[in-house]
Amino acid sequence: MKLIVHIGAGKTGSSSIQDTLAADNTASALLEKGIFYTGLMMDKTPKLEGCVWQFHGGSDIFFADKDRAQKTAQLQAILTREVASAQETGIQTIIWSNEWMFGRHGSVVPALIGLLEAYQDLEIKVLCYVRRHDKWARSAYTQWGIKHKTYNGRIRSFHEWIKGRNFAYAASIQPWMDSFPGAVEIANYDAIPNVVEDFFARIDVDLPPVRQSNIAPRNSILAAWAVFNNRSKNQMHPAVFAEMLKRNNASNLDRFIMPPLSELIPDQDDLIELRHSYAQDVTLLNEWLVACDQPELDFSTLPKSDTSTDLLELNQITLSLLFNALERIDALEKQIQEKSLVPDASHDM
Repeated sequence: MKLIVHIGAGKTGSSSIQDTLAADNTASALLEKGIFYTGLMMDKTPKLEGCVWQFHGGSDIFFADKDRAQKTAQLQAILTREVASAQETGIQTIIWSNEWMFGRHGSVVPALIGLLEAYQDLEIKVLCYVRRHDKWARSAYTQWGIKHKTYNGRIRSFHEWIKGRNFAYAASIQPWMDSFPGAVEIANYDAIPNVVEDFFARIDVDLPPVRQSNIAPRNSILAAWAVFNNRSKNQMHPAVFAEMLKRNNASNLDRFIMPPLSELIPDQDDLIELRHSYAQDVTLLNEWLVACDQPELDFSTLPKSDTSTDLLELNQITLSLLFNALERIDALEKQIQEKSLVPDASHDM
């Protein structure tokens, strides 16, 4: 029997791998092949009594420094139960994927070592993806510096945000290599066209439909996200921005983004093609125009296509609409305030 432990690292396609593993069609296909995915925090396994972290969003609870020994014991109990169950049901491979393990192995490695001691015929394989430090840092800043503002105050620049942060891989990987010599497989994320396809190839499974997660937003949307989060002095979870968009029927901002005006307005080739397609009609019209003592339609020059856009004018329009909306909001608030100050006549009866 084999236990595959995917430890990340973060920002190397971990969410896409996990979402694909958790998809209903994937889970069914994996079970048919004798493979079971435990979920991000063992949430696909039966609930262990007294285990407060055993749910999809329980990583922050489990990987906190508090009660490490208890969490290790609980994790080992769940894994021991799952290995025993797998032996009875014919499961050959168990998969656990959680990128939090990459730099927080303290509560996990002892549980895995205890599991190996209990099941000496069990094979543990640790899988880790790494990428260029500069690309990793830039992606991490987009996620935790802008989209998920994990600090108080205004939005920090990358230069400010990166201070005190460590993007070294080796110190996080070394404990895994020391604990499971020869069982740690490290893959170069930058050299892999599709990390989900690569992951499934490494576990010898035909790829189900791929689920892409945490796709980088357009720069314009990221800028709007930054402005939104910058308004708050507190930390901001990315769900807050998403919920605001949903309330305003704008969940998919991409649908508001149009091609540049130069791609909308007909170019010279479009106009030449249009003129040729109506050549017979032009000939007939010109004959009629001449018969009516009118000049013929003149196609000696093409219409000019000016696609320049005055950003100042656009900003003025946007600001005018914004100020009008603010004035209406102020008026409504004033009406509400005045109404709340009017005594309720029913109380005097």
